[in-house]
Amino acid sequence: MNAPPLSYAQNLEDYHLSLAFAGQSTGAYIDIGGGHPVAGSVSFWFYERGWQGVVVEPQETLAALHRQVRPRDTVVTSLIGRESGSATLYVVERLHALTTTVEAYADNARNFGAGVRPVTVPAMTLAELYALRAGHMPESQGGAGGFYL
Repeated sequence: MNAPPLSYAQNLEDYHLSLAFAGQSTGAYIDIGGGHPVAGSVSFWFYERGWQGVVVEPQETLAALHRQVRPRDTVVTSLIGRESGSATLYVVERLHALTTTVEAYADNARNFGAGVRPVTVPAMTLAELYALRAGHMPESQGGAGGFYL
């Protein structure tokens, strides 16, 4: 039995998406909550194969890392929400996946000894993100040949 290709995602989501897009050599994605640009990433497998997209990551250190590691992607340092403006993001030090907008969840991380730092970050709606995406990805790549995370 052949082993599946290397997966970067936590639960083989990239592998399963690759099956859905089998035979498609290029495409586009919108990855909301991009996290680390490689480890645990659903979109990195596609990036390696020439795809490109928009990655939304509200944590500035991870957004900067995305820009360095994945220069073809457009990186948006923002939250996605019901309305535009700003919001408090509770950045959990050393455990970026636990970063949250819910203060009670941040308190739980504190209770386990993690450092938590509240920061104010911009927020935009999905509609605004989609309009931004239209300006950064060729229509031939953003139609039926793409996916949204």
